[in-house]
Formats: sequence, structure tokens, C-alpha cells
Amino acid sequence: MLKKTRMAALMAFTLPAVPAVASGVSDAAQRASSACLVAAAWNEARGRPTEEVVAVMHAVVNRSNHPAFESTVCGVVLEKGQFHMSPDFRRLVVEAKRTGHVRLKLSRPADVSTYERMSVLADIVLDGNSADPTHGATHFYTPKLRAHMRLPKAPTWAKRLPLTAVIGEFRFHKLKVL
Repeated sequence: MLKKTRMAALMAFTLPAVPAVASGVSDAAQRASSACLVAAAWNEARGRPTEEVVAVMHAVVNRSNHPAFESTVCGVVLEKGQFHMSPDFRRLVVEAKRTGHVRLKLSRPADVSTYERMSVLADIVLDGNSADPTHGATHFYTPKLRAHMRLPKAPTWAKRLPLTAVIGEFRFHKLKVL
């Protein structure tokens, strides 16, 4: 069991995103992309198995590479109406974009290890060292979460976009390039 002082230290502190190296991208831009990708995965897939977290990260990156969306990971995450975001989460992503760091309030040791795992996964995805299990998906949803929120089982766009993968509880779809 952790001492009370150690637990208090875990309650709120800034964890820097692990910088990744990508050709042609500045260190600051790469740190911001990593931080925003971690923030999105934290919001969308925290507590899910690694393969689901990686798939969500790939869908976010795929959006940034699609002409219909913002051209940066942070831009995609902040795009209005694209992700379910509380005002607090939106501020978190704006700060991550600006500073290259994610400021999360981590109240349990499990949160620290989850953050560290997501940071490593974000860098692997951004560096192109992970095959895309979504097959280019730009959209995803979970029927279980939608049911919990008393929403229709699938969003309206799911009927129009081809299903590319089912990974755990997530359904992935791809917006075709026109």
C-alpha cells in the first residue's frame, strides 16, 4: 500500500508526453500530437484492452490524414462535434496542444500506469510502428456506451459509412475520399 504522501502526490500532477521522433515534424509538434492523442484515448478508451486503445488512436490519426478533417491530431480532437467532450476535457486538449503535455488528475496508481501505457502507445502509433487494425477507419463508436447514454444503438453516419473493423466493443467505419 502506498504511503499517504505518495498517494497525495499522485492526485494531481503533470505528466509530459513521451516525445516521439517523426521525420519532418518538429519536436514540439510531435509532443503536442502525442499529448492530444493520449487525451483522446484517455477520454474514449481508458480502461479498455491495448488493442482497443491502439485502434482508437489509429482512427484519430486516420482522420488527421483525411482531407475532410483537420490536418493535425490536435485539430481532429478539438473539431466541434467529433468527440463527446466535457468542457474540462476540452480545456485539457487545448492545453495539450499548446504545451505538449497532458495535465490529468490521477487519483489512483492504476491511472498512472494507464497514462504511461497510453503515452507509449501514442508514440508507437504516431511513429508508424503499428499496423492499423481499423483498416483506415475515420469513425468509431461503441453500441454499449450509446445504450448506456440512452442513444440509438448506432449513430446515423454508421449506416452510410462502410464498417472496416470490429475490435472489442468498438465498431470502426471509414469515410471514403471523394
